[in-house]
Amino acid sequence: MEAHDMYAGPRDAMTAKRVFGKAYEQDGVVLIPVAKISGGGGGRGKRRGFGMRGQPMGAFVIRGNRVRWKPVVDVNGLLFRAQLMAGAVVLLALMRR
Repeated sequence: MEAHDMYAGPRDAMTAKRVFGKAYEQDGVVLIPVAKISGGGGGRGKRRGFGMRGQPMGAFVIRGNRVRWKPVVDVNGLLFRAQLMAGAVVLLALMRR
């Protein structure tokens, strides 16, 4: 198996179709979902692997001649960061005693 053949599957999986989802239209408004796709692979010998991850980023909303970007708000990520910062503040306060 040639090296370029080995990476053909993962390369074909990471296309614009994965980033830009199927457009939805209702009442003259078109919505195009957008995601961030990342992937990687590796291995040695006959053991090779590949993984992909997708994360919603937002959507393009098209109404008439106007296009607007509506980002996704990651509430879980925001809460995690807030807890992490609060924990760091408490730890620093305990260390100063």
